[in-house]
Amino acid sequence: MKNRLSVLTMCVSILFICVQDSVAQKKEEIYCKKGRSSYKQGKYDLTIAYCDSAIAINSLYAEAYVNRGMAYADQGKYELAIADYTYVITKINIQSTKEQAISKFASALTYNPQRENAYYNRGVAYFAIHNFDSAVDDFTYVITNLNPKNASAYDDRGMAYYRLGKEDLCIADWKKAADLGINEARKNLKDIFNIVY
Repeated sequence: MKNRLSVLTMCVSILFICVQDSVAQKKEEIYCKKGRSSYKQGKYDLTIAYCDSAIAINSLYAEAYVNRGMAYADQGKYELAIADYTYVITKINIQSTKEQAISKFASALTYNPQRENAYYNRGVAYFAIHNFDSAVDDFTYVITNLNPKNASAYDDRGMAYYRLGKEDLCIADWKKAADLGINEARKNLKDIFNIVY
């Protein structure tokens, strides 16, 4: 009888912990959803506050960092944006429990849009502060490791190459971006290099 009571107590405890984890996860998702909505309305301070709340619940919630980074970037706070994107790229990928590590390993075998967004957005932030070499590095990582069909990464890397005076690389990227549907790249080729493509 005592063993059955002990087992029952343990089962109830595990169930309670699972329910608490589920409620916490839903709260972080709610905050993140509100943050996305605020971002779309241009309410960047509110976006940041909602993302802060989601991160307070789960410090490994990548989407909250990416969304907060976008809000920071739109406010011109590029260093804070870069810090959030870098956190997603580096820390979140290595900080996890054993169960999360197994799950993350399995998901690493599939496409992860949050990681792509973090690298791409960090590249945009680097570009905005005229750190063109770092911008090229991030855009290149997106293209070579995450999504070789990311037209915006080609277009923006082309602009970074242009700013670095690497015209041949710029032209190649803008041609690829144009092939992937970026009309602005085609326009830049014509206006800047007199290349009709």
